[in-house]
Amino acid sequence: MKNLKLLIGCLMLAFTPALSGMAVRPDEWYNSLQKSALNPPGWVFAPVWTVLYATMGISHYRYCVAETATDKTAGNLVYALQLLLNGTWSLVFFGARAAPRFPQHRAARDCHHGHHGEISTGFQKCGVAALALPRMGRLCLLPEF
Repeated sequence: MKNLKLLIGCLMLAFTPALSGMAVRPDEWYNSLQKSALNPPGWVFAPVWTVLYATMGISHYRYCVAETATDKTAGNLVYALQLLLNGTWSLVFFGARAAPRFPQHRAARDCHHGHHGEISTGFQKCGVAALALPRMGRLCLLPEF
C-alpha cells in the first residue's frame, strides 16, 4: 500500500452512508409494503452493503493514488455526491416513509434497495472509475453495477 492512512480514510468515507442506515431502520411500515419476489431476506443487506462499501473505498483509494489522472477534483466531487445520495436514501425512504413511485420499475417501488440503479449511478456514469483506475480498481467497482 502506498499510503495506509489514505486507504483508511477512503474506507471510512465509503462507509459514511451506512450511518443513515443505522439511524433509521425498517419498521412495520416497510414490512407492510408489497415487495417483489426477488426481494432478498433482511439479513442479506448488512453483509452485502459491507462488501459494497469496502470495494467502493478500495476503488476510491486506487483512484486517489493512480498516476494516470493529474486533477482528481471532479472525480472526487462526483464520488462524494454519489455517497451523499446513497446516504440520504435511507433517511428519505425509511425516515419519511417515502416509497418512490416508478410505475415502470416495480422493483424500485417495492424494494428498498431498488433505488440502487436510479440513484447511485452518478459515480459510474461520470466514467471516473472506468477511465482513471487501474484494472484492480475497476474490478472493485463491479458490485456497484
